[in-house]
Amino acid sequence: MRLPSKQKGRIFQTLVLFIGCVLTILPSACGGTLEVGIEQTGEPTQSPAETPSSESAATPEAPNLPTAPTASELRYPANSSSHSPDISADGRYVVFSSTADNLIFNDTNQATDIFLYDREARSIQVISRGEDGFQSNGASDLPSISGDGRWITYMSMADNLVASDPNGMLDVFLYDQETGHTILISSAADGSAANGSSSEPHISGDGAWVVFTSIANNLSLQVDEVTGESDSDTNRASDVFAYERGSGLTYLLSRSSTGEPGDDSSALPTISTDGSQVSFWSMADNLAPEEEAGVYLRDRTTGTTQWIADGFAPVLSPDGRRVGFVTDSSQLVPDERLYIAVYDRDTDETSLLGVYGVGVQGGPYNMIDFAAGGEWLALAAPYTVVGGVVPDDSGVWYSQMYIQERSSGTFRLLSVGVDGRPGNGSSDDPSLSADGQWIAFTSFADNLVTFDTNGAADIFICNRETDEIQLVSMGIAP
Repeated sequence: MRLPSKQKGRIFQTLVLFIGCVLTILPSACGGTLEVGIEQTGEPTQSPAETPSSESAATPEAPNLPTAPTASELRYPANSSSHSPDISADGRYVVFSSTADNLIFNDTNQATDIFLYDREARSIQVISRGEDGFQSNGASDLPSISGDGRWITYMSMADNLVASDPNGMLDVFLYDQETGHTILISSAADGSAANGSSSEPHISGDGAWVVFTSIANNLSLQVDEVTGESDSDTNRASDVFAYERGSGLTYLLSRSSTGEPGDDSSALPTISTDGSQVSFWSMADNLAPEEEAGVYLRDRTTGTTQWIADGFAPVLSPDGRRVGFVTDSSQLVPDERLYIAVYDRDTDETSLLGVYGVGVQGGPYNMIDFAAGGEWLALAAPYTVVGGVVPDDSGVWYSQMYIQERSSGTFRLLSVGVDGRPGNGSSDDPSLSADGQWIAFTSFADNLVTFDTNGAADIFICNRETDEIQLVSMGIAP
């Protein structure tokens, strides 16, 4: 029997908010105090080349600063789990989260960090730290990278990434790889601290916009750029916001076409490359006429909000044309199982890709991603999505990684082990390069490469043209 939309939404919302709860209790160790400043405009107030003051440089308590290893030093599997990869448009850079402390030298903060892998240089560096090199004193997660690899956004419980972060809550930050500068973007319009937690950031391909979820109600005091109405946040629920890097302004997006803020929680935003389209999930019933909980699409250029379907876990294609999501809506699916669906904005049609399944380990999150033009689609789903059964006696239908050429509609299995068998552990979190050649993903499988012996989730990159799989989350010591 299908759950009512509101009840199903409450269950899903609990799972989403669990992310923030986990981050608040992950162990951390304070590494020092930063003097970098919050920059609302997105441009640094202090050149990263400037030398820290002699007083700060001479602090006796300063730990050994973490340093990036050379390519030849990355020889061992990570000593803990890695997850949430996101790849740049050209496939060169992959950002991801990891609890491992052997990916770089002197990683002693005992917290989840954000790492940047350079595929060309085969190097790893940590970016969730202050400009003076001190390690973060709190857990960081869910990174998202711009198309050119310059801008990286992530959420963090750390309060030492910028000079003033006094709210003691989960916040969203933006890192500039070119300058090494980090700014806090989940702050109030007047520059003061947000009065609620912020999470789930996603950056546009051009790096100009960051969308995120927040329960704070003091982030946006601006006038809507399209409707001219006040963006005042008064609904006492989580909302979806858009931060404009150039102006430093934050706008409330989870609102109806007439400008009315949603009357219930909204979350899980993704944004198109040009920042014009934003998909999100909401429990509100006033965002579109006669509709309630489900997947929504906000057109920032027209100020309109469109209900897509009764579903959740939406992912927007880079060109803003398609929205992938999971649904068990009786209006879309033939039975009571979860299906993976894709909505096409140009044709106003929804197609089903296959059954997500019942009894699959993990949840239906981060299961789909699109290449820039939509011609390629990466999908994490049970092996039964394309037929067949995983050839072992475990009785578990592991989620596998697939690539689909949209023009032919055919799926191809990517998570194939060196033994020729499908991955012997679940794979998910797909992220595609713009041309669909490079696919980054997370996997618990240990048969995808020959030396994966850590018994933990790892980050991999697959070359669609050659089927070669490379382990990204490599360490410097056993």
